[in-house]
This record gives sequence, C-alpha cells and structure tokens, in this order.
Amino acid sequence: MTTQRIETEFVEYLRPQFEAEGFQFYVAPPRSLLPKFLESYRPDAIALKPEKKIAIEIINEGRKADSKISKIKELFPKGGEWELRVFYTPRPISPTSLTVAPNSAIDLGIRDINTLRNAGQLRAALVMAWATLEAIARATLPEKLSYSQSPVRLIDAMASEGILTPGEADELRSMIHLRNAIVHGQIDSEVDAKALDDFIGLLQRLARFLERHHEKAV
Repeated sequence: MTTQRIETEFVEYLRPQFEAEGFQFYVAPPRSLLPKFLESYRPDAIALKPEKKIAIEIINEGRKADSKISKIKELFPKGGEWELRVFYTPRPISPTSLTVAPNSAIDLGIRDINTLRNAGQLRAALVMAWATLEAIARATLPEKLSYSQSPVRLIDAMASEGILTPGEADELRSMIHLRNAIVHGQIDSEVDAKALDDFIGLLQRLARFLERHHEKAV
C-alpha cells in the first residue's frame, strides 16, 4: 500500500468521527474555505463548526516528519480560531496478495454470521459480516481487490461497479465508524440488531449475485 493511499484512507476513517461531533468535513479543501494565513499551505482536510475550525494534516512517520510539522505550526497564529491537528500514519508496507474465497466458504461465512446473530453475539456477527463482505467483493473483483482493503475502498470499488446500489453503499458507510470502533478495541459498542439484519440480507443478495457472476464466467 502506497503512502498516498494510506493517507487517503485514513482521512476517510476520520470523517465519520468529526461528522458525529457536528463538524462539516472537507477533504482537500478549496482555497475559498481556508484563511488567508494558510495561502502557502493546503491541509489534507478541514473540519468546520461556527465556533471551531480545525486543519487536519496526515503525515507519514519518519525523520522528516517533525521538521515538516514545525513549519506548518508556525503558520497558525496563537489564540486564533483555527487549530492544527496532526495524525501520524505508519510507513507503507509491501502488500500481500490474498486468495479468493470459494462460494462454499462465503456461504459458510453467512451461516456463521446468522449463528452468531441468533446467539446474541451481535458484535462478533458484525465483524464477521465485514469480513464476508470483503470476501465477496474480492471474489467478484479479483483484479481490483487482490490485497486487503479498508472499508471505504471496499465500498467504493463495489459501488463503482454497480455491485452495490447507492443506498446500500450509504448504509454501509454509516456503519464504518462502528466497525472500526469494535475491531480496534471498543468492545462495549452497541450494535443495532435491525441494521445487522439488513447487513446479513445484503450479504445473502451479494452471494446470489456472485453465484450468477461465476456461472456467466464459465
């Protein structure tokens, strides 16, 4: 995964968190939304409220990072309405190609999700649902999705190919924050049972789509 892709996906990971706090979130913001003192610098994103304005810089870890951030900080007047928030991402690593799951494994995954759902294990079912969604997407688009995918990239790829409807893509995007919270340790997060059931229904539809897709390819 390249540095640019890591930064792009991390910005999209931040979006729902800021929007949940009532901010308007802009990626690669236009100059018209930036103050004059930032004419020489364009942040990766900005988050705006009437009473608070945040410039967001995503930076790759490394020896030059501190020097870059120091120069950016000098642009912001002390006590002003704008503040700078810096988020560090790890250095990119060489990706490992993943195998395509057979239809039988995807069907088993959906059965496991239903078992977890019926046992009241909603968080585990949700995490398994996201894993199964990626398996279906990779089986459908093996050339595009041969490596591990962020939720944002996964949804965008499937939506761009018409595998997901715009409404389905929006519903999945609304669940990314919860998915990330659970897999990154917030294991007391509440999962809405109906939203999970809708997710399972979507997976079942996609599994049928995948079967037809494979039949046409034969």
